[in-house]
Amino acid sequence: MLFQLEQLHGAQFKALTRAARNLLKWTRDRNLFPSVRPIAKRMAGATKPAYDRHTGHGIYVLIDKISRKVKYVGRGDVYDRIASHADDPIKRAWEPFIVAENNLLEKEARGLEQLLIEHYGNPQYYGGVLANDWRGISYSNKNFNKYVDAATPLYKEAVEMIELFRVSFK
Repeated sequence: MLFQLEQLHGAQFKALTRAARNLLKWTRDRNLFPSVRPIAKRMAGATKPAYDRHTGHGIYVLIDKISRKVKYVGRGDVYDRIASHADDPIKRAWEPFIVAENNLLEKEARGLEQLLIEHYGNPQYYGGVLANDWRGISYSNKNFNKYVDAATPLYKEAVEMIELFRVSFK
């Protein structure tokens, strides 16, 4: 049945709108049409109190101001998380760089955090060089592959952004 949106009124229009939103959510949740939009072209997401932990995750790194090495990789509400590092005398001395400004899906952010942690040297607890206390995702997590698969299209862009920032301000 073909129809024009102008012919729909009230409850019909609301029902169609709700069905379209549910279909988009269903396809997004199943990664049927994965988002490969570049990070840089996404609009910034909200911070507290409007922060949405499912569709508005951010990624940031803390960089040593002298060596210009990445020392920490984090995710979440980037502004809130960066501010929380002000209480740590070591982390507050490092320079924050926001890779994704609260504009990633949770699965993209979890996977990207893991990929960047592995790229920049793993946590010290696991014999690495980063100040992170643990990995972004445990290798035994049943969703490990789902998270990493969602982040893989964003990985190269994220590393390029970080490297450009690191070398630009030596």
